[in-house]
Amino acid sequence: MTYKNEQNTNILYKGNKIDPNRVSDPEVMPLYLSTAHNVADLDDLQNTYDRKGYAYTRSHNANRDGIAELMTYLEQSENSVITNTGMSAISTTLLALLTSGDHVVADKTLYGESIDFLKTLSKYGILVDFVDITNLDEVASVINANTRILYTETVSNPMMTVANIKAIADLAHSHQSYLIVDNTFMTPVLFHALTDGADVVINSLTKFANGHGDVTLGSISAKAEIIEKIYNLQVLLGTTGDPFDSWLATRGIRTLDLRVKKQSSNALSLATFLENHQLISKVYYAGLKSHPQHDLAEAQFSNQYGAC
Repeated sequence: MTYKNEQNTNILYKGNKIDPNRVSDPEVMPLYLSTAHNVADLDDLQNTYDRKGYAYTRSHNANRDGIAELMTYLEQSENSVITNTGMSAISTTLLALLTSGDHVVADKTLYGESIDFLKTLSKYGILVDFVDITNLDEVASVINANTRILYTETVSNPMMTVANIKAIADLAHSHQSYLIVDNTFMTPVLFHALTDGADVVINSLTKFANGHGDVTLGSISAKAEIIEKIYNLQVLLGTTGDPFDSWLATRGIRTLDLRVKKQSSNALSLATFLENHQLISKVYYAGLKSHPQHDLAEAQFSNQYGAC
């Protein structure tokens, strides 16, 4: 009977540990799928939490922390958090930074589901005005004492309008508001919204960043104090990124620079061809001189206009 008990106990642990003396420094980050990490006792658990170590994957995961470090570097930020989708990056950020009575000014040509989420904020006592973000006078006209956030995309999805990030940042800061920028279409390869004055930059890593069509993930990058507020709510909401998706997207981002620049070049060639085609009445692409914000895009993006 004792022998059987030992066998039953051993089956839980055999093959589950690696001799630390045999572990070298892997070239690629290992995949950490474990939902929990062992601790010796409650004191050890508390110490793990205090040093932001790995105890439970919703709070911290090595793969998620790895891609957060990568996005922090790419976005030239202080810190980042990784979410399970691009939309959860948007929703988690807004819910963390807003409270009842606050006001948001948002571009009217945002991604449709971003607009839908912003509209749901009214049930929490948060009002949103949608404006033409390219018209700074219109933007300024709706800002009030309760305005907490100005929200835009670098290049809007799907109408391809281009926001003047420096000018909007100055406007936001003159009213003690945050500027949040969704940089998905340009990616940090082609534009750094934070260095142009944005307070928070969001990316849907599902798109160009991952680049392989097999991941849903998002990122939020900002100063450390802002990220801490967002992270604290994220853990409660459960919008943390999946370890495997984090691992995959980290792999994808390694070729981001090569892919996005080539895609941008291809997009300009395609847009130019379509604009000159007799069956095409209108092409929306910031790289075309016919685009209403082409001069701004040329200056802001250094002659790289993205893949859309």
